[in-house]
Amino acid sequence: MSLHEKDTMYLRVPIVSFGPGGGLRASPAFHRSYDRLHSRSIEYPFGAWKLPSPLGKILDVGSTKGASIWIDWLASLNCELYLTDFDTPANSTIGHEIVQADVRSLPFSDDSFDAITAISVVEHIGLPSCQVNGPTQPSVDEFGDGNAVKELIRVLKPGGTLIITVPLGKSHKILGGDARCYSPETLHRLTGVGGRLTTVTYFEYQHRDSASYFDENEKYKPPVKPGLYLRIRRRLRRMFSAQAKPMVEDHIGAGVAANLPQLEDFSDEFGSVVWRERPITDVNALNETHIDGVTGIVLSK
Repeated sequence: MSLHEKDTMYLRVPIVSFGPGGGLRASPAFHRSYDRLHSRSIEYPFGAWKLPSPLGKILDVGSTKGASIWIDWLASLNCELYLTDFDTPANSTIGHEIVQADVRSLPFSDDSFDAITAISVVEHIGLPSCQVNGPTQPSVDEFGDGNAVKELIRVLKPGGTLIITVPLGKSHKILGGDARCYSPETLHRLTGVGGRLTTVTYFEYQHRDSASYFDENEKYKPPVKPGLYLRIRRRLRRMFSAQAKPMVEDHIGAGVAANLPQLEDFSDEFGSVVWRERPITDVNALNETHIDGVTGIVLSK
């Protein structure tokens, strides 16, 4: 199904899809060309993939800064959706009611939600600079990330699902002053504060044609196969054509809208790099020039 807005064609693309080897694929709907193959391209698909079925009552955290496509997709599901953020919406693009609160102290009763999504949120909590736009800033807290997870576990129903994504690299550090980058050794800050760990999945920014880390600063990069860009572009057009691939009417197959220039730019990036699942025991990401290593965590209660 195509949509037209201001003479731009939009195509319905799946939010969750898998490659020939069974690995989760990045989604072009969340691609940001100015940041190469942006980590949200794999983080949002991970979040959608791990949502339980039936959906029930869902809380999305950090919603004012989440992709509007993601919020609209959640709102389209057969669920009772709540959004929360320390900030109030800066504009009308969110279009949904948001409960303004500090994620470390939520105005919800114990055992309230069947599922909670926190896509690239908890790494900011408690830092002096934490991407809050309003004049009132949340309190600084060295263990704000862990305390946020504790609170999310509190409002999660028994048997519920908490889905978190954060940057992960070879070393633990602060990125740009406003986000933590975790290492495998420091993930316990999130996984060891409550709940039952069910999933830890690591995704790394890698060469398209080899399972090796793609360092933006390295001098040598394996050459792209001749004609690869054109082949991928044609394949994407077929894959994301509603006529060729009807969408399945469930919460994973419902799809999201991406504009044609974005799809073409995404296919260009796929000519060089991919997001590929790797063992968390083999982390090579440096997270220097941009986020090139992320992990998806699922906790239950």
